[in-house]
Amino acid sequence: MAAATRRSNPPLLVVFDGQSFNVVPPWEGSILGRSYPYRLLHDMDQYDLGRPRYGIPGTVPAISGQSWTDLAATVETRIYPLAASATRTALVMCGGTTDINTGDSGATLYADHVSYADGCRAAGFDIIIATTLLGSTSFTGGEITARTDFNTLLLADAEDAFDGIADVDAAFVALYGAAYWDETPPFFDGVHMYGESCAEFARVVGPVLWPLIEALPMARAEPARAGGYSHLADGV
Repeated sequence: MAAATRRSNPPLLVVFDGQSFNVVPPWEGSILGRSYPYRLLHDMDQYDLGRPRYGIPGTVPAISGQSWTDLAATVETRIYPLAASATRTALVMCGGTTDINTGDSGATLYADHVSYADGCRAAGFDIIIATTLLGSTSFTGGEITARTDFNTLLLADAEDAFDGIADVDAAFVALYGAAYWDETPPFFDGVHMYGESCAEFARVVGPVLWPLIEALPMARAEPARAGGYSHLADGV
């Protein structure tokens, strides 16, 4: 009997963690379109970056409705092993609505992001970036201030926890107006993106992420074989 062939790890894996921004709409698509992680990895050749991005593996272990405190309770089993599942790994952190809705201040949310990122970097992730937090019709009173404070702290990143920050909030203000969460598009329910707004979100994240990936000492990810995009796991 011939010896079994051991499959080597892929050269690159992009991991998307956080809450429902990552999984609504679903990866596989629905009447609302496809999620921003799908659009980022599958459609980036449309975004004038000069080269196609088909074939880069991604996984989405984000969990809808959980705060970063909740997510931290499972990070060691849900996220840390992924750091060693490819030659190089990148983590994109996106979320915080649940944290704000349950009383976190902007400073607390930023501190939770830093702690989470530090743990993931120690686990072996080569790149960690974060996105600013989009507005929501669910925010009222002090929650509105908390979101603004968080975004300000994240963009400054005084703790130097992140390799890059994608300011999706500023981009959506420019595209859809100062109160974009009241508009359709980009949101279908005052909280979640849909359709081409997911592509616009990806358009902001891509130029932050790809230069960091290309600066890593590794071979470029190969284009997808016939059959298209290689996705490792949906994860919700």
